[in-house]
Amino acid sequence: MNRQGIALGLLILFLAGCAPTRIPSPSCQATLDEFAALTQGLGIPAHLQEVDADKTGEEFDVNQYFTVLTHLSVEASYVLDYVYFYDSGDSWPVIYARQREEEPYANLSEYLEENALGESHNEYLEHVETDGSAEGYFEWVVLAIQGDQFYLGWHANYSDTTVLCSHEAVERVIEQANDFGSQMTSEQEQKALELDLEPSVEFERETVQVRIVTFTKWGGFFEEIFVISRDSPHRILEHTTEELVPYNCGVMF
Repeated sequence: MNRQGIALGLLILFLAGCAPTRIPSPSCQATLDEFAALTQGLGIPAHLQEVDADKTGEEFDVNQYFTVLTHLSVEASYVLDYVYFYDSGDSWPVIYARQREEEPYANLSEYLEENALGESHNEYLEHVETDGSAEGYFEWVVLAIQGDQFYLGWHANYSDTTVLCSHEAVERVIEQANDFGSQMTSEQEQKALELDLEPSVEFERETVQVRIVTFTKWGGFFEEIFVISRDSPHRILEHTTEELVPYNCGVMF
């Protein structure tokens, strides 16, 4: 083969390697369902329903996530933990990463002595590593979106964005939304059931782009694209959303 043929062959291989990897709906939806099942039906423990509550160690352990998100792991010598924010009924977990041998923060006040509580407290994700596979980056995005959706109180329940991979899952969220608030129109339901739901993961030299479809009762169905640093520590470098099917349940807390 001459040099031109070799160059053309290498170019074809390069372009093929850059093509997005699609994650089959059955496998990714099974992961999502198992992930959701870990926290499904968890009620807020009574001892957490007060300002600056101390954890007892009997609460949900977020490290259980990695029994389902098997393409992820916490950085060596680290574990995930959380303190609990509570204020007049509004409440949610604040997840953080700590060295395994370090004592966890007892409560929110101890946490705030060394950390800020901003609009986005997902710094712990920088200590969560993928195995380099497409599934790993997809799972990392799932954790980023849904990782703190447990023990939610009052207005925190607006945080209900759910990743979807199958039309069966779309049917479930439609049924749940119709039972909760305003009914979707037949046109909305039909458009939702026609969506391309398979996640895709595109690798670049230094970044990875993950495309997913999500649903929230307070907005509808969206295409979301995350651009993530390929190497650890992983960070979200860019995040865009596009409305696919609008819907609002009409419920206000």
